[in-house]
Amino acid sequence: MKERVPTYRAFGQATINDLFTKTELEDSYRREASFFHSSVLINEGDGKFIIRALPAEAQLAPVFAIISQDFDEDGNIDLLLAGNDYAMELMSGRIDASNGLVMQGLGNGTFNALKSYESGFAAKGDAKGLAVVYDLAGRGIVLATQNKDSLVIHQTSAVWNTVDPEDATHAIIKLKDGKTRKLEFYYGSSFISQSSRKLVMMAYYDRVELKP
Repeated sequence: MKERVPTYRAFGQATINDLFTKTELEDSYRREASFFHSSVLINEGDGKFIIRALPAEAQLAPVFAIISQDFDEDGNIDLLLAGNDYAMELMSGRIDASNGLVMQGLGNGTFNALKSYESGFAAKGDAKGLAVVYDLAGRGIVLATQNKDSLVIHQTSAVWNTVDPEDATHAIIKLKDGKTRKLEFYYGSSFISQSSRKLVMMAYYDRVELKP
């Protein structure tokens, strides 16, 4: 392979036909894929979903860990992402362009990617898992695992009142603006991760009903 593509630039510009001979391709195991974007599914109700690719900043590396939560308390769900993959085979090299990402929800199913210096969040290594736990004061502690590296810890500036949902599977939340939100409580999420199974009470909640 070094003889066929002697530089990284040549490798980056090569097509599959440049990397392998016709005979090698004829004998290869082939499958097709057409959609590679890290995306969100938007629930439009009545069992209908639409898939929407996240902004370009979320496509720089594989995403292994996602937390969906309203971190800035503006009423819209935000996304916290972490990724990279150092375990690729040697020919491709590791995928390490992600520094971790906070995506600010705009309330219409789209997101605005924040720079690390804007959000204060960074997980630059071979990040795999994300979890949020809460201290006694109600501050969120974001934990990001990095394979064969240190644990990254960030503390949110917000202080929240949290409620233990006990055996409830989800909550129906009536917002002060008249909208309704359904929030599910998980046992396990992200990549072998588990955030605190808590309901964060936001100021814009009007009524919360816990459901079995």
